[in-house]
Amino acid sequence: MISLDDTMRADLTAKKPPAADAWKKTIDMVSFFEQRKELRTYQPHGLLALISNFSGSGLRPRQEAVNLLPRLRQPFRVIARSRAAAASFAGLQAIYYVDKEAPDAALRKKLLAFASGGGTLLVQSNWPNPEGPPAKAESYLLFNMRKVGKGQLGVCKEEKPDAYDTVADIQIIMSHGNDLLRLYNAPSSNFLYETSAQGKQGVIHLLNYSRRPGGDGALFYVKEPYKSARVVSPELASPAELKWDPQEAGGAELTLPRLSVYGAIELEK
Repeated sequence: MISLDDTMRADLTAKKPPAADAWKKTIDMVSFFEQRKELRTYQPHGLLALISNFSGSGLRPRQEAVNLLPRLRQPFRVIARSRAAAASFAGLQAIYYVDKEAPDAALRKKLLAFASGGGTLLVQSNWPNPEGPPAKAESYLLFNMRKVGKGQLGVCKEEKPDAYDTVADIQIIMSHGNDLLRLYNAPSSNFLYETSAQGKQGVIHLLNYSRRPGGDGALFYVKEPYKSARVVSPELASPAELKWDPQEAGGAELTLPRLSVYGAIELEK
């Protein structure tokens, strides 16, 4: 739904150039997304999952986790607690069980199996009867780490921890060495990473929050083994193919064109 104010309506009726130009840009933007309807079926992708019912008392910490992780440019996906027992944890490195309410027996068993298999399970301070012996961890972290099989269980030290410190420490525990994506030289921009159901296609939505176009020299590091990448944007006359610059530690870097507001990197395996 596009809603126009009275001034815009009057200027369009009078065919004033600024209004006509703004209207054309609006229609071009709508057409751009209509031509890429398949992207609406893609789902957020990341190594971290948040599990919560996102309702009831104590809702703010759960909302803050969802708000703050994007500020750290940490890709993640959300799993509703009511669906977690049937959800797949494949491809995840860590799970943050946000709720203070203990999971039911079936979900707790599944979460601990995830940790025992090599994953990292992070929970609130009131997690009943934490499993496993203490594990070595940096003392400044908000989580007491415990060894569980091949993985680890992190129990928050505080009953009401700072929301930003919590997600920042989760990122530290996961380690930047495991990052799927990194954006360099674009401080006013952020991104959303999504993949198709089959995992063969991916898209990185880029948004510049500044009134100035994104600076030259912006780089995107992509760890996963895609074969091709191109940038599409209403600002570009045609898609721009990107060159892969392989990195010694794995993955590759992509040099991005200058974007004023929005662009998307379309990836193909």
